[in-house]
Amino acid sequence: MELQEKTAEFRLDRETGYFTSGGVDMIAFEDICPEGHQGGISLLMHGERIAANGDVRFEPAPGQWQPVPAHLEREVDAEKGRIVTRLRYPDEIRHLLGFNPMVYPDCAFEYTVSVQAERRRADSAFALRGVLSSPHLGRRLDRLAAGLRTLLSA
Repeated sequence: MELQEKTAEFRLDRETGYFTSGGVDMIAFEDICPEGHQGGISLLMHGERIAANGDVRFEPAPGQWQPVPAHLEREVDAEKGRIVTRLRYPDEIRHLLGFNPMVYPDCAFEYTVSVQAERRRADSAFALRGVLSSPHLGRRLDRLAAGLRTLLSA
């Protein structure tokens, strides 16, 4: 007798506004705190955060007080199983203000990040797509980075 294991598919929960499958949850741009390495996407396994970030930065490994984007809009499309978020640089309320002011480069642009659950072969997966509003960023485009930081516990 041959047993086939069925892979649980991620679904976008209408009530919570995040993706879920068994013991794995994917929160997209809901609990944003970019200074605390929660830049947009959090991946949780059985309630423990195992990966975070997913926003665009000017450094591949940003440090404290580095420029962070302004969160403009988050749209949850439950019918298509997709979350789309619009962000912008610079964030005027953080530029050169506060106890430890952030200094933004002379570069202004908007971008969107979409997260969608997809089925690839027999696996359930996510597709993350980023789209810049302006293709004319010149040399600044070489400095942009997006990363997902893994948080391994002991």
